[in-house]
Amino acid sequence: MTLLERENVIKGKTWQALVNHFENLHSDSLRSLKYKLKYCEAPEDCKNIPWSKLQKVRCGKKLADFFIRHYTIEKAGGFAVKLLADINEKQMSKELEAALKKENCNSSTIDLYCYESLFNYKRVGNRNIKCCGSPRRRLVGGTLATQQITGHISNAVIETKTTNVNCTQEINAGPVLQETFDSTGPSTDSPIISKEETDDIPVDHKSRSPKFIEHKNQQHRNNGKSIPVTHKGKNGPVTNHIKKSNAKRILRRGKPLQDLVLPALDKCKHALIKKHSNGKIRIYVKLLFQHFVQFETYEIWTKKTNFNGYGGKNAIPKNLSHAIQKEVQKGFQWGKKNDGEIRKEINRLLSNPITSGWADLM
Repeated sequence: MTLLERENVIKGKTWQALVNHFENLHSDSLRSLKYKLKYCEAPEDCKNIPWSKLQKVRCGKKLADFFIRHYTIEKAGGFAVKLLADINEKQMSKELEAALKKENCNSSTIDLYCYESLFNYKRVGNRNIKCCGSPRRRLVGGTLATQQITGHISNAVIETKTTNVNCTQEINAGPVLQETFDSTGPSTDSPIISKEETDDIPVDHKSRSPKFIEHKNQQHRNNGKSIPVTHKGKNGPVTNHIKKSNAKRILRRGKPLQDLVLPALDKCKHALIKKHSNGKIRIYVKLLFQHFVQFETYEIWTKKTNFNGYGGKNAIPKNLSHAIQKEVQKGFQWGKKNDGEIRKEINRLLSNPITSGWADLM
C-alpha cells in the first residue's frame, strides 16, 4: 500500500467517524455547533467555514465534508472533539474521541502533530507505528524517541533523546492534540526501550481528557451564586466556594451613623413648626430636621459624607429618620407620597449644605 493510499484510508475513517456522530446530533445541538463554528477561531493555517455555507448545512455528511476540506484531515478530528465539548455535548465528544483513536489503531502510518498553544500545530512527521491510544506517546520511525507531553505544560522545551542518530531533537511543547499514541509491540526498525526509561516519564491521565480541559476553561455565568473552585492543595484537591458579586446590585455607601441624642419637641415648638410650614410637608421636614440636629453636627455630616443624593438611609442616624417620620405621620395624612417627600428634603439638605446656620422661628 502506497503512502497516498494509506492517507486516503485514514481520511475515509476520520470522515466516517465525523459523519456518524454529526448525524446523531439533535437539531438544536447542530444549530449550536454551526454558530460555534461561526465565531470561534480556526486552527492555525486554516480558515473558518463561511457562514453562507454553514447556513445550508442540514446533515452530518455535509458538515463532515466541510471539516475535512477546511481544517485538514490531521486537525479536523481534534477540533470537532473540542467543539462538541464546548456546546455541552460532552458524551458525544467523548465517543468521537474514542472512535477516532479506535480507527487509528489499525493504521500503519500516522502523521504525528503537537502544538505549542491552542490550535498552534507543529508537525513532527510520518511515523510507521501500530498504535492504540495509550497515555504515553512515542515517536517511532528511523529513530525511536520517548517523551511525555501533557495539557498543562506551557512554554516548556522537552528534549527528546534519539538512539540511532547522534543528535538531540527538541520539540517546543505546550498543550497537545488529544489523540495520543503508544506502540503495542517491538518495531523492526527501532531498538527496544527499557522499562527504567519509560518509568521516568511522568504521566498525567487527567490532564489529557478534553472534558477536564473544557471544565477548567469554562466560564461560569451564574449571577450571585456561589462558584465551586477546585485547586490543588498539599493533601489533595481542595474546593472553595466563591461568592460571585451581582453587577446589578447597588451596595450602600458608607457606614450607618450612630444614633443622636434628640431634644424633646414641646407643644410650643411644635406649634411654631406647624405654623411656619404652611401645610407643606417639605418645609415641615426641614424645620423638624433643624430642631433635632445642631448646626455644628450638620456641618460635620455634609463635610464627611460627601453626599450626592444617594444613600439616604446611611446619611443620617436611624433614630433621627424614625423621629421625623413619626412627627409627619401625626401632622399629615400618611401615604407613599409623604415618604418620598421626606427622602427628597433630607437629600436636598445634605447635597446642598446650608452655611448661614439655622433660622430662628421666634
